[in-house]
Amino acid sequence: MVALGLGRRLGIWCGLLFGLATMAWPYASTFLRDTLAMALTAVAFLGWALLLRDESKWRWVGVAALSAGLVGGILAKNTAWAAALALAIGAIMRWLERRRGKAAGVAALVVIGAVLVVLAFALPGTGPLARFSADYYQFLLSHFRASLTPSLLAEVAGPFVSPAKSVFLFSPALLLALGGALLGWRGARLFIVPAWLTALFLALAQALFYREQWAGTFGWGLRFMLPAIPRL
Repeated sequence: MVALGLGRRLGIWCGLLFGLATMAWPYASTFLRDTLAMALTAVAFLGWALLLRDESKWRWVGVAALSAGLVGGILAKNTAWAAALALAIGAIMRWLERRRGKAAGVAALVVIGAVLVVLAFALPGTGPLARFSADYYQFLLSHFRASLTPSLLAEVAGPFVSPAKSVFLFSPALLLALGGALLGWRGARLFIVPAWLTALFLALAQALFYREQWAGTFGWGLRFMLPAIPRL
């Protein structure tokens, strides 16, 4: 909140709501990867907020936080790719709104994408980094294609509207995010859009991977949605 220029007092209140009125609380003392991915992608969004200020003194701090948060989040859990994709869309939106830097921005995204593809093909399909290899992503693509069934829409909507597993049920503070998105749209849409897209992409990834078992079994809410909570 402070990085977005909304004031320290509002930031303190949002921090209290995050700690006391979301499902981040019961998972804070665990060693689950989702909790670590949540913390690191929050650092990435902090970097994005600093970059949106468009002040030269914060530019490299923002780039460092964004890069470290995304790389660390993806290394913690592959679901952090949801935040990376959402932020890439946010970056494209920003470049489309500005008159300068469009070519450089598009070129940077293309170069980053090309480097990631080369790294994926360079990594072996076995070993500790196998889940970042091209073989693993090809498996995911095949698995996701088989998940494109008529029930996919309900499985994606489940984390938001399910009476038993809704993220709003286990994190009631997020109800304020709905109104906040409308009220702050004019001035903060470049932050709001990636924030909500992260939640949508996480729900989509869970539905594509687990299909009808998207809701999991026992647990306090849907912990795979944790990386979306801090920025909402």
